[in-house]
Amino acid sequence: MLKVFISYSHKDERLAEIVQGLLDRVFGAEADVFRAADTRPHRGIEPGREWLGQLKNRIREAHVVISLQTERSSDSSWVDWEWGLAQRLEQDEDISPTFLPILFEVSKDSLDAMYAAYQCYDGRGQEPMEVVLKAISDCGDFDVNELKDIFSREVKLYLEEVDTFPAAQPFTDQLAKKLGELGADFDVKDGTGGAVFNCDFDR
Repeated sequence: MLKVFISYSHKDERLAEIVQGLLDRVFGAEADVFRAADTRPHRGIEPGREWLGQLKNRIREAHVVISLQTERSSDSSWVDWEWGLAQRLEQDEDISPTFLPILFEVSKDSLDAMYAAYQCYDGRGQEPMEVVLKAISDCGDFDVNELKDIFSREVKLYLEEVDTFPAAQPFTDQLAKKLGELGADFDVKDGTGGAVFNCDFDR
């Protein structure tokens, strides 16, 4: 059975669930797609067992390691640890997983070298996500020609779901107003759609 490990920030739980759903619909019972917080039996970290060992074993067994790269995941040491462990296992245990960084609202240029060394894919693009599915199918015993129409149809449905997941928003005047209502005192210097600001709360 094809085994896939999805690495993600806990802040992107819903996003990881959407990606897992896409893989479940396309590959069905022929693929075991692991998402740590999945509460279904044998699909996530199992209760009552040491969780770190479970993560290590799942990464060791994975044919495909996916990392969801977002502005939120850039602050997650666990996402880096999981990816780094997969790379070390590849070297130390002579295994050859396929590494697939999937990007949401971040550019390849902004990624750490450990991710940027691989081909990266736009998680909000029809064609890139079809390429991801093909790369995954190449790791298992699948007839890609039979799956092409399924890829196209299911990615369209997936993109509709992804559109419901909020993108990271730049610091805006509206947000500044809200922070002011909460008692924040700050200076904003906004020149390029982002912002640099000093913020102090009086409570």
